[in-house]
Amino acid sequence: MKLSIVFKIFQITIIITLLINVILTLLLQKNHIKQQKAENVRYKSYVIAEELKQSSDDLTRYCRSYVLTGDNKWENKYWEVLDIRNGKLPRPDGKTIALVDSMKKLGFTKSEFDKLKVAENNSNELVWTEKVALNAIKGLFDDGNGNFSVKANPNLEMARRIMFDEKYHEDKKLIMAPIHDFFEMLDKRTHDTVLKYKVFNSNLLRVIIGLIVLILTIGVVSFFIVLKNIIQKMKVLEVSNKLIMTKNDELSRFTYIASHDLQEPLNTIISFSKLLKEGYYEKLEGIGQKSIEIIDNSTMRMRSLTTDLLEYSRIGKKAKPEKINVNVLIANIELDLTELIKKNKAIISYDNLSEIVAYRNELRMLFLNLICNAIKYRKDTIVPQIRIEFEEGTYEYTYAVIDNGIGIDMKFRHKIFEVFQRLHTNDHYSGTGIGLANCKRIVELHKGEIWVRSEINKGSTFLFTIKKNLINE
Repeated sequence: MKLSIVFKIFQITIIITLLINVILTLLLQKNHIKQQKAENVRYKSYVIAEELKQSSDDLTRYCRSYVLTGDNKWENKYWEVLDIRNGKLPRPDGKTIALVDSMKKLGFTKSEFDKLKVAENNSNELVWTEKVALNAIKGLFDDGNGNFSVKANPNLEMARRIMFDEKYHEDKKLIMAPIHDFFEMLDKRTHDTVLKYKVFNSNLLRVIIGLIVLILTIGVVSFFIVLKNIIQKMKVLEVSNKLIMTKNDELSRFTYIASHDLQEPLNTIISFSKLLKEGYYEKLEGIGQKSIEIIDNSTMRMRSLTTDLLEYSRIGKKAKPEKINVNVLIANIELDLTELIKKNKAIISYDNLSEIVAYRNELRMLFLNLICNAIKYRKDTIVPQIRIEFEEGTYEYTYAVIDNGIGIDMKFRHKIFEVFQRLHTNDHYSGTGIGLANCKRIVELHKGEIWVRSEINKGSTFLFTIKKNLINE
């Protein structure tokens, strides 16, 4: 099967899988909102039930205090609590709504609402008893129609008997019992509802992670198929100089198209990885968090590789030599790397790097690769220091980029500038194996040479030359 067909199949599969992932992610967000609503209803239900219980206790306490002391402040507090519960005065949160109306808005089941309604009715009946006691202190008694219009001598003994006899305690229990039953019914229902959403969301999140891993796997497989083809084509280029010139354009075009097409699904995967990491990383444990970390690290490496391949394909394309102030060029690179430099506390120093004739984009890429490598390949305990030096000769310019990094074993000096050669293979110093190969191509575009002097654990010095009079060639 042709590589182009295989590549298209991989792309279609990735697109379909991404669409499924988008749908599942939207479903996950929708169910997460439902879960939050269920948890909110559960909390508010407890608050209302507790408020009914607390208001009943407050009414009892204030009424008894008034009966015992005759102090009007307790009667005022009594009526204030009752008016708040009945929606005549604002609640602590500023809303003015009766307790029974608050219960209706929460959407209780009929059996749950019936329990609370029984508790409220019993509480209202107890309120009537308390009103009888309050009015007995003032010498006002029921006329048989629910009005306290009959005047007589105040009956303190009657008021105290009403508030402290056995019947009052039994009536109080009639309020607490249905509230207790309500709590049990509500707890079971809301717990089951919240648990259902949690389990569903957890399973859905696992499916999403699995699909992203699948996308990553497909991307990795397709990417390495492309890389294998690129390597094979690069070997063919070594046949002859003429063949190299002919095939190099073909390879560059192929590398550009393949890398560009790979970056599109990669960017989508990276977006999903970011969404998972920001929204769900803390909610996962163990393999869940590890999966997200693997996805994040792998996609960033792949994007770095595709970026390097794109740079490889662009070197020298439609480029024209021009006068460049190298000091300004390095200053602009420092601005672009502000975050990286600040994070690693890197120090970059240079003096007069002169004005030369060169290919602007390529020269920038050359310095950028060497500076980034100097920051990356060093021990964590060492502050990266990069020094750039310049010397002008008769026929060429010579630059040196000096660092205090981990150094390079000089037995690899003949391989270091070859494509896909990685001298540091552990995860901490992982690279693409293309950056220095790009540097070599850029220097050769400038009719110069590049080489390195290095010592393990003592740093490296990368030197390269740029031929003068490029404009006249």
